[in-house]
Amino acid sequence: MSHESEDFEGGRQPRESTWPNHLLPSHPALTGSVSESHQAARRALVPSTTGLGQLFVLCESTYSRPWGLTCELIGTTIVLREARGPLLSVQDADIQKCEVTLERSMVVVLEETWKTMLYGVRYAPDRAISVCDGTLFTFGYHRSGLGFLIGEAHSPPEHTRPGKLALLSEMLLDYVRTPDPKKMLRIEQAALRCAL
Repeated sequence: MSHESEDFEGGRQPRESTWPNHLLPSHPALTGSVSESHQAARRALVPSTTGLGQLFVLCESTYSRPWGLTCELIGTTIVLREARGPLLSVQDADIQKCEVTLERSMVVVLEETWKTMLYGVRYAPDRAISVCDGTLFTFGYHRSGLGFLIGEAHSPPEHTRPGKLALLSEMLLDYVRTPDPKKMLRIEQAALRCAL
């Protein structure tokens, strides 16, 4: 397996064949610290759950505005929060919010997909992934009594499991922005592909 890097805008990244097929531990879990902008994005776009459980994805990109999706596991509502500009602090955040209702069966499928992916979070000891540009997806899951799981993927290739989860998240984003029942079958199929 090749561990060479190739150039891309803003830095170097491993060749696609060396990308892990699992999520990595989130940086805060590794370093105990995180940038102020990441903290602001996390608090503004993915607020803590007040219910019995929640799954979320936070997407931060050098190419577009950050966004976050949260889904309360007891209800059937999925909420999208998008920043309208830079997120330097929670107090100054200009957030656009919209929400839609999902079928209960879809919430169950999403919960199982998130749990499966997050139970597989682990280090990639044989390689270092160092990137300074692109899109960071942070995935989280919390269920009362089970604790909190979190993992991330930085610009994952679409053929990897993290890439499939990122694609599923983008499909959910599209659905919340423009709800259409016809999209649900594609979303469910994408959720099932994450396990492959």
